[in-house]
Amino acid sequence: MKRIIPTVTGAVLLFTGAIAVYAEESETNSTTRTNVVNVDNEVLQSSEFPSKYESPKHKERSYVVNKFRETSYSFSLGLNYVDFEKDIAYKNEEATKERLQSVKNYLDKLTDNGNDFSAVNGLQRNDEWKEFVEDVAHLKYSGFDKSEILNDLNVVGALILQAEMHKDEPSLEFLYKTISDLNSIVQGTSDEYKITRTFGNDSFEEVQTYLKSKL
Repeated sequence: MKRIIPTVTGAVLLFTGAIAVYAEESETNSTTRTNVVNVDNEVLQSSEFPSKYESPKHKERSYVVNKFRETSYSFSLGLNYVDFEKDIAYKNEEATKERLQSVKNYLDKLTDNGNDFSAVNGLQRNDEWKEFVEDVAHLKYSGFDKSEILNDLNVVGALILQAEMHKDEPSLEFLYKTISDLNSIVQGTSDEYKITRTFGNDSFEEVQTYLKSKL
């Protein structure tokens, strides 16, 4: 009998420990299997789940692009605008004009000069598109100073997300027209589509109505 008691006690302890380990693993698995949607409306798998000290941003994107995408997403949820005294103000006029022209040139190439918007199907894997988004982000944060044109760049950001994430051709078309008009005004010529909030007319309501329909 003296030998049986220690043996039984050891078995009970071993069994209890196994239950504790199983419970701990179950709790851990229930956490890591959780999927979340980040600020860019993309699902993060368990292996990508950020700790409480990390922001759910894409590591391969620059800080300015992550900031641009976050603010564009927030803007698209409410479409709120800020009134400024000036239509256009620059932080670096020459560099900003060059960058905006480069952005327009890229969209010309992407859309066959505004005639074909089927390229939306491959934007998420398009390295040139990623460079385009970064250029637009720099226009907003280091190109233009506080002025009305920043409102139009918020619209541009919302259209970028809609076109890229939902493969939405109308959004890419509105994006093309908005950038075209902004570039024309900045470069000193007349705007063709008159679709911007800052310089356009009632045509801007087309963009506004369309974005509202996507809320």
